[in-house]
Amino acid sequence: MNQYQTFLKHIAAALPMMPAYDRTLITLTVTAWLRASRDQQLPVALRLLEVIDEPTHVPRAFNDIRALWRMDESFAVGEDELMMVVKAVLRLEQPGQPTEWGWVSGSDFVYEANLPSQPITLAPYVAHIVTVIALSEKPTTVYVPFETSGQLASRLLKRNVDIWVASTNPQLVQLGLINAGIHELPLHPIDPVISSTALESKGFTQFGAAVAAIDFKNNYATVRHDPDVLSRYSHPSAVGSLAAAFHMLTHINGKVVLVVPDSLLFSPGAERGFRQHLLENRWLEAVVSLPKDDVRGLKGSASILVMNTSTASENVLFLKVVPELLGTTQRGESKPHHVLGLLRDRQSGHFSTLASAADLLTFADLNLEPGRHLESRAARDRDRDEPHVSIDDHFELIRPRQHHSGLSGVPVQELQASDIPDYGLVQSACKPSKHDLEGPNARVYFLQENDVVICIKGAVGRVGCVSNAPPVGEGGWVCGQSIAVLRSRRQSYNPQALMMYLRSPVGQAQLHRLIVGTSSPTIQGKALKGLEIPVLTPVQSDMAAEALEKRSLLMLKYFN
Repeated sequence: MNQYQTFLKHIAAALPMMPAYDRTLITLTVTAWLRASRDQQLPVALRLLEVIDEPTHVPRAFNDIRALWRMDESFAVGEDELMMVVKAVLRLEQPGQPTEWGWVSGSDFVYEANLPSQPITLAPYVAHIVTVIALSEKPTTVYVPFETSGQLASRLLKRNVDIWVASTNPQLVQLGLINAGIHELPLHPIDPVISSTALESKGFTQFGAAVAAIDFKNNYATVRHDPDVLSRYSHPSAVGSLAAAFHMLTHINGKVVLVVPDSLLFSPGAERGFRQHLLENRWLEAVVSLPKDDVRGLKGSASILVMNTSTASENVLFLKVVPELLGTTQRGESKPHHVLGLLRDRQSGHFSTLASAADLLTFADLNLEPGRHLESRAARDRDRDEPHVSIDDHFELIRPRQHHSGLSGVPVQELQASDIPDYGLVQSACKPSKHDLEGPNARVYFLQENDVVICIKGAVGRVGCVSNAPPVGEGGWVCGQSIAVLRSRRQSYNPQALMMYLRSPVGQAQLHRLIVGTSSPTIQGKALKGLEIPVLTPVQSDMAAEALEKRSLLMLKYFN
């Protein structure tokens, strides 16, 4: 625990009844008050060290400060509570580093506070990486839209770069900047997508770089805006929440560095169209996967997208940030220079892989999750001498059909994940249901002998093979909503051998790489069909079937 976290813990213990957000905002205001006082950016009568000796003057001065900075004054703070915060700030201030503790600057305060419903905030090393990448080509102006805490803006300003900052939460941004020692910065309290004319009125039609962290929750298709807000983006994916990303690409001639939720890397629909747009234009330079807790305020995990609209990149670097890359100091601070070194070198290694943009465009789902490509490279290196084919070459994928008890149709038994035994051979389906035989291709959904069944939701990766199935029709077996079927085409690949491979450590690792989503893990159909499996000789195929038979007999004997 660093000194700053100790400080926050102390404040929380002193004010346990105060809501976390209010407590954080008051504390951040006090630290900014001290910083502005130390930097002589306030009238003498309002400087904290001038009023601290008269406790009755502190609350009045605090309210005057909030009015001066145009802050929300709707919530009140008692005199005793305010003095607790003031005394704690003064006690923990380090000589020569006003309102800064260790490597954490004032603009990183909200990240350390870890609020229950906070804006997007970044671990300090993440904010450092983002700004260093953005400045790698020495731009003269940098665009900082969607700022939430001042983390990115303060780091850029300390490097003497001209920036244009917009925020829909300017209060926290202003306090973060003051705490970082930045007292004069025109801050535009707007959503730049909706109010894009603000850029043009200031003469900013093109920037040399841009940085932002975006949650993509704002659906611009449903908000009121100028008529040309979305019409200027010709790509069909530039709709809804993705308008924010296209807005940035439109205004930049150089690096665009975004911290985004991982769902942007694998989701179908407009997100897939956005990924395709980046790859086809050769704008994507790198994707950096971040540990989950190092970006707060986003649902699930996050990654850094590094794009460049001025220089084509034929290859994409995939990099996964892991603890080994972030050797920490004695104070527990992460060091970003190893990550920056890998981004600079752009070579495949233990934590990274370089993939051709042209090759990435051949994947049906255009998945850009670094974990998938890193492990795929490792698997290719391990099996480079063995020929492989895709599952779709030998098996038809049959996705589950909706079945509900009580609907019209014949009685059937629905296969659940729990019906797939540990030894693999499916002997029964236990959930009563009904199946409409009049629907299109209704009989295709009935399970047949040697069908390979695989869980694609929930217990993702659980695999089995149907041993003996009832005839198609009443009393037959169908799959539940979480299970898909791989049915052999022309008996050209032994289904039991496929099942044994998918259940092996190598096969499970491959299936794990296909999983998307965190709250509801799923394997998408296109990804499953493109999964590569080894070409087996007849001897290898027979050996796999024999191994399954021996295991099944052993397990049946054990349970009987």
